[in-house]
Amino acid sequence: MKFAVLDLEWNSAPPGGKPRQRGGKKLVFEIMEIGALMLDDRGTVLGSFHRRIRAEVYRKINPYIAKVTKVKNADLRCG
Repeated sequence: MKFAVLDLEWNSAPPGGKPRQRGGKKLVFEIMEIGALMLDDRGTVLGSFHRRIRAEVYRKINPYIAKVTKVKNADLRCG
């Protein structure tokens, strides 16, 4: 049996900031990074995946999220 383990990192409005809207819907968070591992039933890593995603909504990093993830504003622009 194989397992996929996903890790998503999210950005959001700064503290006290209002969530943005797109298409009439409130967007509280925006995915900024995706990581994944494929494991076998013994926990051996069979493959991996990592991508940063260019920000479309929250183009400045929330200070708390920057502290936890070490992501900078320039990282959000590059994707």
